[in-house]
Amino acid sequence: MQTTAHFTQIHETIIAELQEARQSVHVAVAWFTAPFQSFIR
Repeated sequence: MQTTAHFTQIHETIIAELQEARQSVHVAVAWFTAPFQSFIR
């Protein structure tokens, strides 16, 4: 597993990773307030 820190465009990065995931995504954030509908297929 690769660990990468993001300090800008966090929302876009999380959404892109979730959309590309084939099995699982590990995310550690201080907050997550975006609507989940943006990445549910």
